[in-house]
Amino acid sequence: MPARARLEPHRGTQEQSDLEWLTNVVPYFERARAKTCVFVDYDNVMADPASELERMARGLGLAVDDKVRSEIRIYRDE
Repeated sequence: MPARARLEPHRGTQEQSDLEWLTNVVPYFERARAKTCVFVDYDNVMADPASELERMARGLGLAVDDKVRSEIRIYRDE
């Protein structure tokens, strides 16, 4: 039995999870389409935070100068 089904039996099937996701997320696609978006994978950020943070900044049109790179290194190292 999936973990979700053990926590909330009425929401435990994959079909129910997919329908819930569709109901709660898909309506916002139209609103998001007009915005600048960057998709972030948590595992990628943890594996290589400096590269991912620079990628996110570039994707959002933010300047990545020496000061930003310095701050990213601090984040990565701490």
